[in-house]
Amino acid sequence: MMHIRLRGLFVAVLLSGAAWAKADEKPIDWRDVRSLAFEGQGWKDVKAPFDRLPGKAEGVVRPPVWSNSRNSAGLCARFVTDATEIHARWTLTSDRLDMPHMPATGVSGLDLYARDDQGHWRWVAVGQPEAAKNTKVLAQGLKAGSREYLVYLPLYNGVSAVEIGVPRGSKLDPAGPRAEGRRRPIVFYGTSITHGGCASRPGMVHTAIVGRRLDVPVINLGFSGSGTMDPSMTDLLAELDAAVYVIDCLPNMAAEDVAARTEPLVKTLRKARPDTPILFVEDRSYTDSTFLDAHRQRNETSRAALKAAYERLRAEGIANLHYLEGESQVGDDGEGTVDGSHPTDLGFMRMADVFTPALAPLVKVAVASPPAEKGAWLIGFADLEKRLGEPDLRVLDARPRAAYDKGHIPGAVWVDAKAVAATSTKPGALSDRAAWERWIAPLGIGPKTKVLIYDANRQLDAARFWWLLRYLGVERVGLIDGNFPIWAKDGRPVTTAIPKVEPVPFPVVLRPDVLATRDQVLAALGSKSSTIIDARSEGEYNGTVKFSQRSGHVPTACSLEWEKFVDEDGRFLGEPSLRAKLATAGVKPGDPVITHCQGGGRASVDAFVFERLGFKTRNYYLGWSDWGNAADTPVTTEPKK
Repeated sequence: MMHIRLRGLFVAVLLSGAAWAKADEKPIDWRDVRSLAFEGQGWKDVKAPFDRLPGKAEGVVRPPVWSNSRNSAGLCARFVTDATEIHARWTLTSDRLDMPHMPATGVSGLDLYARDDQGHWRWVAVGQPEAAKNTKVLAQGLKAGSREYLVYLPLYNGVSAVEIGVPRGSKLDPAGPRAEGRRRPIVFYGTSITHGGCASRPGMVHTAIVGRRLDVPVINLGFSGSGTMDPSMTDLLAELDAAVYVIDCLPNMAAEDVAARTEPLVKTLRKARPDTPILFVEDRSYTDSTFLDAHRQRNETSRAALKAAYERLRAEGIANLHYLEGESQVGDDGEGTVDGSHPTDLGFMRMADVFTPALAPLVKVAVASPPAEKGAWLIGFADLEKRLGEPDLRVLDARPRAAYDKGHIPGAVWVDAKAVAATSTKPGALSDRAAWERWIAPLGIGPKTKVLIYDANRQLDAARFWWLLRYLGVERVGLIDGNFPIWAKDGRPVTTAIPKVEPVPFPVVLRPDVLATRDQVLAALGSKSSTIIDARSEGEYNGTVKFSQRSGHVPTACSLEWEKFVDEDGRFLGEPSLRAKLATAGVKPGDPVITHCQGGGRASVDAFVFERLGFKTRNYYLGWSDWGNAADTPVTTEPKK
């Protein structure tokens, strides 16, 4: 028995490794992490050195917010050293090292990362706390050479001192500044989940993972049980020069509070930061909601309240608002949380997989120039109303003629969606340049005309015209974000006057770069050079609904039904939600795509979305009416693996 115990002790020592070694075995030079490249702290005028809120917030924010702000969640330091071992010593403000559902390494530990030779952050070591005061060897036997490191401070404990140590004679310097355009932080405001519960290490909360993946600083303003959109916190948020604000408070808020506080929060932020992107995040689904109706209803009601507030704000013309759905954040298998609510490391990784593609374009938006009126141009009602009457603007109405005659946007010209859908899918129609020149001339579209299109069919008809006009060589063509009935309901200008339009000869230049043929789809399958996107319904995709001689789908095609991208009012989902849906479907960022449906229209909605997200996009316009009626094309009903 003694032999077994000694052997177990020896194994335990080996497993714990350097993390349990004492740092006083050789001369060590120590440096306060605040003298390194210290990040994650939004204010300098703090009461204690590692607080997350300024001292002036005490007595202004609610007591639990202030108490939670003394935890060092999200604080970190970047440094450069050539040392082959790295030490740390830190003093905690509480001797409660862990929680029943969260280990001490996450609550009170340190977490060390380093950049590899390709510049990616890789985990190195964790500082395991044993008491309020800790001195540890974080790592030893490191490969020789100078590299950049990143150390995260505890998530659910405070610290009064944190130092990094290296053997005397080794270099230890602050890391250099972030790359240009990556210096402003993503500011996360939320609940215990944002705070970090229940990550096993400080670097495993999704906010930290996103920060490493996007290589940007992050400010974590998660407050356990207290992320409730308080006006006092909103005022503080407005003081921060953020690249993006992420508002993720639903787990702590009932629907009525969400309805009451969302719009005031946005208007306060917009007054101080008129252009900063704001990402609203729905609450993750309770992983026990399959069996607990109360949890499912809590998700549904709070999400409905947030979405309604978001839509009202957009209808008011408040720009740069974005929305991220919650359903898929921690996965759909029930395995992503420790208690039904708080993510495990698996859950946080899944959240990061959803948040990263949602935030990546917003970080770029914060430093990029305004979007050009080309490609997938999308304009809101408020902006369109300001531009009505511009001499180089042509608005097209793709609704049925009877609806157009009852009232339309001033200056809008009617186009026959039904006739164009029927004509454009006939064999050889897309290559008949002369016929398209005869069709386009009466619309009054010249080479410099800017064209905007709307319908009342959730973009289905408008998107077909968008794609077709691009294919014919119109450079500046876009969609109006929303169905016409919403325009009219908002009290915006409507007329029955039919505009007089002088025909304009338009030299059609067909664009094969936006069109895919059957042979090109076959070639893409063989070379795996493009991702095939199926915009049809689930029934058509799996073969239970049949509109051609054969049913099913193109092998390897991703099912992304067009309706997933547009809400009931004909407004496209925000960019974060769109990217999250693509990520869930397995679409890799940057891969060329080919969209298709039965006959061009639904695929045009998907093509607009992919084009807007920066994908090189082609539309297999003839789609399943061509593929499903051919005898030699591969077809499957098996789901994509």
